[in-house]
Amino acid sequence: MSESFILNFKHSLTAEECSAIISKYDASSEHHPGRTGAGIDTSKKNSLDLAISQIPEWQQICAGLDDLVMDCVTAYVQTYPHLITGAVTPHVLDPDTQLPRAIRFDEIPKYKVETVRHIVDSMLQIDPWNMQRYEPRSGGYPHWHSEQFPAPNDPTQRSLHRVLLVIIYLNDVTDQGATEFFYQQASIQPEAGSIVLAPCGFTHTHRGAPSPTQAKYILASWVSYKDASELYKPS
Repeated sequence: MSESFILNFKHSLTAEECSAIISKYDASSEHHPGRTGAGIDTSKKNSLDLAISQIPEWQQICAGLDDLVMDCVTAYVQTYPHLITGAVTPHVLDPDTQLPRAIRFDEIPKYKVETVRHIVDSMLQIDPWNMQRYEPRSGGYPHWHSEQFPAPNDPTQRSLHRVLLVIIYLNDVTDQGATEFFYQQASIQPEAGSIVLAPCGFTHTHRGAPSPTQAKYILASWVSYKDASELYKPS
């Protein structure tokens, strides 16, 4: 059986919510050219971005997006439980021995959603949000890329903590403009309100194809491990 490890949560946002976010973006004066991990290179990525997590009037929207995506991550973990039971192994109190023991991957699908969400919240976090507009014809992210790499100007190297990429499509794009995954030979057409989760490593090398006739609006972030000091602090 072949697994793509790409999940698409359709209709996660309403059309009205997507339109409101787009209108707020269009009204902003703080747009800047899109960057890759190595900086601005329009041959690789040509977009107009807005770092909404850094803007006070966007904080309520960002908090809502964080919560919504964590619900999707919870569903992702229920499908692929090794994401949280592998290298960083959470523990649970054994009801028989009353001693802590590692959670087994085959237990995760049996847990209540609220329990899995609690485990997810204890291990993972949503990184800052970046909103992006790709113009018809000239806009796009044609460079094949993945999301884990040593960042040249970040002493914390948060990019190495990334687990899942997050893409939220804010408008329908019907004339090309898909997100394409190289090794999976998968193509996802933007539909307003859809949230896509996929692994950050090179196995999920991807690109954003341009549309010749339509603009594309997306929100992008990552699901990352929390800092080691928080993951491994004494209980």
